[in-house]
Amino acid sequence: NKSAIEALSNILDDASMKKILGSEMDDIMEKFITAHKNSKWGWNKFSLEEHLRMLKLIANKYEGVEGFNKSIRDALNNPNPAVQDGFWHMMKDLEKRGIPKEKVKSFDMEFDGDDLPCIKCKFDVELNSQNASELRYLEYKSYANASKISKPQFLNYISKVDNIEQLQYVFNKSKLSLDEAKNGMKEFFNNNKQDIFSKMNSELRESILGNGNSNRFDLFEQAINNKNSNLYKIVNLQ
Repeated sequence: NKSAIEALSNILDDASMKKILGSEMDDIMEKFITAHKNSKWGWNKFSLEEHLRMLKLIANKYEGVEGFNKSIRDALNNPNPAVQDGFWHMMKDLEKRGIPKEKVKSFDMEFDGDDLPCIKCKFDVELNSQNASELRYLEYKSYANASKISKPQFLNYISKVDNIEQLQYVFNKSKLSLDEAKNGMKEFFNNNKQDIFSKMNSELRESILGNGNSNRFDLFEQAINNKNSNLYKIVNLQ
């Protein structure tokens, strides 16, 4: 239709998109349009013009940030419906959050959805944080079951943070409710609680359990079983 053609023309003429896709621009956009026609892509699928509008907006905002250009290029170049699901889940959240470019340290993305095996288990944004209670990592999971997150990846993340406020797992609200996401994480925490507790430094433990309680595994078990505890600040929906 006319609006889709106009949106595509805007992409092809856009300076940021030219930097990102280079000489492959026509081929990659043709692949994406073909992917959009695939009936097996159901989640996080909008009108073609809405995808192109969002793509241009996000590209102009973050082009040149470490890892961003490659992540956009790889996503548009991959017709796998699970890749598109995970990619546009992130794009929607980035638009909603409106994070300034200077606040983003890097994008390091391996596309991860329900039907796509977690290989390197990366689909995240690292932010430049100024203090201990400021968000540092955004991890996107377009899963129908939150308990299926990668254990090695989670243990890696919690070994890097000093406060529970620094990490968010962003689940897809079209696939599960906040309570369902928390229930899945609760199952994951209970199944791996000793390993998780061992990976946490004392500052991270105290941000969950309170000052002076860094060695209280019993309180950590209580936090797992209380979905209103600080531990569940990690769970977010988009």
